[in-house]
Amino acid sequence: MSENDLAFFRDDFGDEESVCTAPGSECRPAVDTLAAFALDAVLPPALRRRIAAPGPFALVVEVPAADWVEPVARACGALARWRVTFTRSGSSRVEDRPDRGNDRVAEALGREGRVLGVSQSPGRLLPSTLVAGADAHLRLGRPSNGVVSRVIRDAVGGRTRPMPAQVAAGLGYWEICAAIRGTARASVERLVAMGAAKAGTEPGVDEPPPFRSMVGYGAAHTWGLRLLDDIEAWRRNEVEFRRIDRAVVLGSAPGLGKTTYVRALAKAARVETVFSPVSAWFAQSSYLDGVIRQVDAAFDEAVSRAPAIIFLDEIDSLPGRENLDSRAKDGGTQ
Repeated sequence: MSENDLAFFRDDFGDEESVCTAPGSECRPAVDTLAAFALDAVLPPALRRRIAAPGPFALVVEVPAADWVEPVARACGALARWRVTFTRSGSSRVEDRPDRGNDRVAEALGREGRVLGVSQSPGRLLPSTLVAGADAHLRLGRPSNGVVSRVIRDAVGGRTRPMPAQVAAGLGYWEICAAIRGTARASVERLVAMGAAKAGTEPGVDEPPPFRSMVGYGAAHTWGLRLLDDIEAWRRNEVEFRRIDRAVVLGSAPGLGKTTYVRALAKAARVETVFSPVSAWFAQSSYLDGVIRQVDAAFDEAVSRAPAIIFLDEIDSLPGRENLDSRAKDGGTQ
């Protein structure tokens, strides 16, 4: 980390003034406050009163990534007493589906109870009845600097100073919590360092060029620039994630920079990348069930690291029936 990375610290920012050491202090670790403060930032007072009022109520909360699901569900416990709570991150392929749990939703609401659903992908993972019939939908983006500053003050005391824009962008829930400890200055320094480390490249792999200055990609570059702008707007809670045009097919002869494009785009967007060569889906079995397991594993990994880019490389490896043996033609990939 260079000196410029820490230029936002003022000279009068002494470590000793930020340490939470006062007898009887009410400082709380970040694991106890991050989800609650992020929820406070998007929950209007009027909605808070509606949730707490007597009678049935259904609430759906969309969180930024899978690791936020359980902490946010616990934070919602302070809003009301929930008869039924669904926390779905996609970890269970059997239960985390829209067709599971609809009977429990209907029964709880019919008995004047409250139902809560928390997921990073409500439409794909929560009961469809809950998503369609919810009285309110909340979406938590990545924590703003205001939320992070509040968590730091509550955890270590003292004063916080201006931080780099979106200091926690690209970091997971537990990474943010682990960084906030000791002093305010040390906490921000860790957040900056962790973000820089996650945006870096793997050892032995050349650094991708800055995406915005790349040339020769034509319409693909224009699409990528628009995606970067949309992601930043999403982080500012200005656009819903589902409204973003976020899928593209890149076609060219081998060696013309498709992988470089994806790596540069991911670095500029400050998200992780999941590489999944399509040819690997068929390496162990060409039967449909085996291929589906490989596809599910790739997307499950992307969901667990969300927000992330999943790069399906070598898509021309998808076989046609003429490439399959007789058994696979009958019971294999269609």
